[in-house]
Amino acid sequence: MVFIALEAVSQKNRVAFSCILDILGNIGGAFLGLIAWKIPHWRNLMRAIYAPLLIVVFYTFLVDEGVRWLLAHDRIDEAVYVLNKVAKTNDITLSIKSKEMLTKISVDKIKADEMDRSVPVETPSVSSVLRSKTIFIRMVIIATSFFCCMFLFIGTIVNSTSFSGNQYLNFSAMMLIAVPTRIAIVLTLTRFGRRAPICLAYCLCAIFFIVSAFVPKSIISAKSAMTWETALLYMAAICSNYGFFSMLMVAMEVFPTTSRNSLTNIANTIGRLGSALAPQTPLLEQYYPGLPNMVFGLAALGPAVLALFLPETSQTDLPDKIAAAENIDAPKYRKNDAAV
Repeated sequence: MVFIALEAVSQKNRVAFSCILDILGNIGGAFLGLIAWKIPHWRNLMRAIYAPLLIVVFYTFLVDEGVRWLLAHDRIDEAVYVLNKVAKTNDITLSIKSKEMLTKISVDKIKADEMDRSVPVETPSVSSVLRSKTIFIRMVIIATSFFCCMFLFIGTIVNSTSFSGNQYLNFSAMMLIAVPTRIAIVLTLTRFGRRAPICLAYCLCAIFFIVSAFVPKSIISAKSAMTWETALLYMAAICSNYGFFSMLMVAMEVFPTTSRNSLTNIANTIGRLGSALAPQTPLLEQYYPGLPNMVFGLAALGPAVLALFLPETSQTDLPDKIAAAENIDAPKYRKNDAAV
């Protein structure tokens, strides 16, 4: 659903639209903490939170395929049908120019079907895309970044339950951190590009984590030390949250439409190894107080450095083909307001 939504808006509104969707998702995550507070038994909790998801089964019949994806896969007739359906649903009268464009697309499709084209159509498979050295290296960079990002993201959530106060409310507060960070992303990610904000966010994240590991508990009172440590960890979580979503935006923008969903999910799956490793970090406290935070700080340097090797996508349209994805940072692919 995220990819369909992302491909349905213009380049200028991509960040804002994605942030709105993610804010709603994180509000749902905050409700998860409250539900777990009232339903502490994990079996009943699983039933309560997963039962409503059965409605997703019907999405196949309720949601049309993305127009950009259909065009990229040479399914022109279906794309024209969806565009006409959108206009009818929104009670919009298409202009003469728009009707002529849709008619031209349909006519070109008919002519293409009748002609024996000598140039083969690009096969939209993951294996063919990964044969591109540029895209393969890009996926490795993003997968490694996702590993670090998810290690930090899940690690901060897991460790938030050890803060003073109600662990369920701490979890919900950690999820609601996404609201101010998404607002900050809308204000900065297009204006200052993608790479610089990601690098800065994770550098600050590393600083906050490492400093929190060296709060002088022997000099100040235990209560003050806990307050300072909690504040630093929340600041680190804000920076981590900002960087994680920004990196996800880049991942969805650098791959071609023909395999954007598949390649992003492959990188995301590899990154989930970091989220599986994160719950083990509290065990490091047995060896040295503050060691988990030091490990988080070092992990934050990973995406800070790797972001510099990714193309700048803030002023580019979403690539549809492999060639466009390989050269996405070339001047000819940059647009000031690229509408889909």
